[in-house]
Amino acid sequence: MTQRVAIFAGYNRKGKVEDYVLFYLKALHGVADRIIYVADNSPNQTCEKQLRGLVDAAVFEPHGEYDFGSWKRGLQLARKRHFLDDAAELILCNDSCYGPFFPFAEMFAKMELSGADFWGITKNCKNIREHIQSYFIVFNKNVFSSPLFTEFFAQIKPEKDIWDVVTKYEVGLSRLLIEKGRFRFAVYCPIDPGRHDPSKLGLSLLKVRCPLLKRKIYTRGCFAEESKILLLWRAPVPQLRQYMQKDYFAFFFIRIAATLKRFFYQSKITSSGRHIIKICRIPVYSKKLKH
Repeated sequence: MTQRVAIFAGYNRKGKVEDYVLFYLKALHGVADRIIYVADNSPNQTCEKQLRGLVDAAVFEPHGEYDFGSWKRGLQLARKRHFLDDAAELILCNDSCYGPFFPFAEMFAKMELSGADFWGITKNCKNIREHIQSYFIVFNKNVFSSPLFTEFFAQIKPEKDIWDVVTKYEVGLSRLLIEKGRFRFAVYCPIDPGRHDPSKLGLSLLKVRCPLLKRKIYTRGCFAEESKILLLWRAPVPQLRQYMQKDYFAFFFIRIAATLKRFFYQSKITSSGRHIIKICRIPVYSKKLKH
């Protein structure tokens, strides 16, 4: 009997499946009997070979609907192939995290005792309505087989920006299930969600044995609220530390390159309509543009 089905949402502008994603998928096999990988991009030539043996189905389709659009397509495929017929739980997750730093089985064993209808790793309510963060959510059969759940995913469509996706779909899903479905929810790592976005607190999450950490800690300059260097030292899985270091140094050198480029060469149009070129911040060209 299939116990769990996982639908994994991915995106890579180069059409690749990154090494940290492959590491994640291998570990996910320990808790999921079926895995569907859905990417919001076209594949490169190596994707199918990389995913062989790691997933039961893979879909590469540019759709512009972010993770929820990928999960929508994954759910459609899971129902078509009858993966959900004998499933007890459904996992929705994505490629926004490194992990696992601690066994997924440890987390599932604890959450099975919660009595919740659906659960996630962290919740957020800083400057926003309380909701489970959508990078990893687990639903019991009574939730994912409900008309409320099915109708929610059927109406997913492209939105103007990521903030609309968060408010309408990430927040919206939690609120719908809690308020209209009267489903009970639980959180694995209940870290201070009122004052902080918990996903930004890498060190605090490691202390409570959180299996996943957001990749944005190392790929986005102002995301992390705790020491990135200390997090690298304390991360307990050497292979994951390598992925973190790679992203950190890549981001660091991109910032340096951008700064050097701005120093050595600048070309801009002023508010008065003049085109100015600077080399090493020294103006070498200036011309008034014709209207």
